[in-house]
Amino acid sequence: MEEEISIQSQGALAALSRCQKSGEFTDLALVCEGERINVHKVVVCSQSDVLHAACIGNFKEASSAVYEFLDDKKLIVGKLLSFFYTENYSDTIRTYETEPPSSCSALQLHARVFVLADKYIVKSLLALCVEKYQRRLQFLSDPIEFIESISEVYALPPTSTRTLKEVVAHFARINISNYLHEETVQMAYNSVAQSVPKFVKDLLDLYIEAPLLGNCGNCGQHVPILALQGRCRQCRRGTTAIDGRV
Repeated sequence: MEEEISIQSQGALAALSRCQKSGEFTDLALVCEGERINVHKVVVCSQSDVLHAACIGNFKEASSAVYEFLDDKKLIVGKLLSFFYTENYSDTIRTYETEPPSSCSALQLHARVFVLADKYIVKSLLALCVEKYQRRLQFLSDPIEFIESISEVYALPPTSTRTLKEVVAHFARINISNYLHEETVQMAYNSVAQSVPKFVKDLLDLYIEAPLLGNCGNCGQHVPILALQGRCRQCRRGTTAIDGRV
């Protein structure tokens, strides 16, 4: 029964997407970087609290049926629109196939979509961005891609959801020391550390809460552990832990 409902839901989404692309039954125009995109109010306003308020309140959008994205990029708005109609967005970093590749990395893309989803209060898209960001981290080949995405994540206002910031800080806590042996990575990290002090604080807080991480047969990998024995870094003699710390 659930599978049948899922198939029907996918069919409905596909039909709505076709109507949006053809312009059928559209009743709202989204404008971004001079481009006008016709959409359905019931689709976009039902998923975004901000667009919902703009289209039913005492705002010009309610009477003009035009909403303008003033400070947002077409590439990122396109991902938002794709999610409205498909519950997903592609990882492609181009607005059109004819455009040259963007300097935006995959992690930066997911971070920017997350920022836009937070701005327009699209909760289900926030969760998808976190999922895509984490999936990309699993196959990360260039540490600089991660480091350069940190400032994008921390561009979120302090009142925003902290989910992606927590993902970034925890990943850095586990991996950053292994990355800093390369000079180019060290330079990139130093730049971010100076420009994004809130990230440094989050990272430091994790070290204070759990100075040592290890693997546990019961609890999994990268969990807080207590050191029972250690070795003095000065004389190299063995020593016992004090208050759980070496």
